[in-house]
Amino acid sequence: MNLTLDAFQPAAPGAVVFREGDTVHVIGLSAQWSYAARANFGPSLISGPVRVSLKVTVPVGKISAGILAADEGTFIVEKPVTATNEETTLFLDVEEAAHAAGVVLRTFEDCGRPPEIIIHELTVSSHPFEPEYVLEPGVDPMVESLWPLPLPEYSVNRLRSWDEATLRAKLTGDPLQDNLVLNKWEFAHGVTVLKSLPWRLSIPFVLCNARCEFCAAWLMKGNAKLDDLMMSLMPVIRHSYQLDLVGWGEPLIHPQFDQILEIIKKAADPRARIALTTNGTRLEEWIDRLLEANVMDYAISIHATNSQTHQDLMGLQPEDFDRVIQATKNLVARKADYPKVSVEMVLVITRQNIAEMPAFIAMCEGLGVDKINFRTLMPQENPREGLDYHRLPPYLHPEFESLKAAAMAAISRSRLPIKTDSDTWSRPVFSREWEPQLDMIPLTPREERGYIRLAEIKWDELGAGEPSAAPKEGRFTENVYGRSAPMYCPSPYTAFYANGFDRRVIPCVYMHKVPGHEFMHFKPSMTFDQVWNSPAMVAVRESLNAGPLMSTCLKCPFFC
Repeated sequence: MNLTLDAFQPAAPGAVVFREGDTVHVIGLSAQWSYAARANFGPSLISGPVRVSLKVTVPVGKISAGILAADEGTFIVEKPVTATNEETTLFLDVEEAAHAAGVVLRTFEDCGRPPEIIIHELTVSSHPFEPEYVLEPGVDPMVESLWPLPLPEYSVNRLRSWDEATLRAKLTGDPLQDNLVLNKWEFAHGVTVLKSLPWRLSIPFVLCNARCEFCAAWLMKGNAKLDDLMMSLMPVIRHSYQLDLVGWGEPLIHPQFDQILEIIKKAADPRARIALTTNGTRLEEWIDRLLEANVMDYAISIHATNSQTHQDLMGLQPEDFDRVIQATKNLVARKADYPKVSVEMVLVITRQNIAEMPAFIAMCEGLGVDKINFRTLMPQENPREGLDYHRLPPYLHPEFESLKAAAMAAISRSRLPIKTDSDTWSRPVFSREWEPQLDMIPLTPREERGYIRLAEIKWDELGAGEPSAAPKEGRFTENVYGRSAPMYCPSPYTAFYANGFDRRVIPCVYMHKVPGHEFMHFKPSMTFDQVWNSPAMVAVRESLNAGPLMSTCLKCPFFC
């Protein structure tokens, strides 16, 4: 087969491919999933099973190599490579070469600068087909690579071929690593009662100084102390690879934040990725202590490019916008001493800020942050009590289509990686019953809204995820994303979310109650396993694996 290094050509405007001695260098784009280079097989391709072997080095970023199908709409197989100074050999196996169009390199995930790959060697040869290397259809590559384990050795498809004896042989005695392997093995096999612990933990801070129009956290008032819950979660903290300081509110105003940060600093594995989600109003005073505690990932929710929109959407003070911007600048400046620091700016797209999206991108580029996340509003069955959520859908803006086009053009020009799904911006937020009425629903000033004050907790009266006689589903069950089981959502396998008021547990950030079950609470008398494998959690896993999918899964804009 006549396929050489010289066959690689740029696959997208802005990508660069050049020869240097015996190697080919490829510089891709920073935007996620952007094509970088391509080598077509051509009409002389032999038939039957073939193996494409690539010997590469990736000095910067994360890039993937894959075999594009003949229809050029899907990948037959794809494998990511993370930045390393060592040569790595990738094997891409194809069952029938005639079904393939060529080898494609593309940006695999968000990175702060365009990824680079050096191709040292390319060979194509007849080879027995090895199905364990093929990316399982329906498993999103980002989900596949969510576990910090090398691919393809620990791919979902390969793990499906492991029996329990093979699994035991792969365990090394490293608690963090072994829990990751067991967890992904259980995910791959569709196990519903788990022996592995979640390795993504969100610490449930529940106080907030903002009054965001798209979040009800600020309406809740009650006992926010976390002492007992933190002690119950110590085994999970020690096995966590990802710790999120996010909860349901603003972590940096919590009265126990300093104490909790110290617990994490001492108990968490040094390899753990610790992330903070914050509105940034108190960030400046915490920067030094956060960095000393190994908090390296920051998501700053600001949702605007000016103080007026910032106040409108978040209910903060006029001076807070400038305070957040200055704190972001100071945090970015610390990257010189802490090169692992990553800063993401977050904007929930609404009617009030969609016109600011191009300016938001320019603002973020000027700040020197690493990436941008444009988030979509979560669909609702009906208008949210206590919030004017109904005034938020971006498609209600009279110039929505032109503003969307301007935003998409700015996204395509940006040098920052941007996470978003523009197809969801125009999808209905409310049910068909409510959509025609949105502009007729009266608004309620924040000052007139009442707080929901939580009474003293009576643990015996709270549910623990038991089956319930209540209706299993709400009315909003439209399958807007065309989903069906199996749905490879990792959240009920990898993550643990508990409320800090009453220790209510949810399987993901969008499902507040499992249909057909009582609310789940991590009662002081319960072991962690009892809540982690409660009937409600098991039901969610069974639904994802065998169906029918629950209504929240049908409308969820994200998988994790």
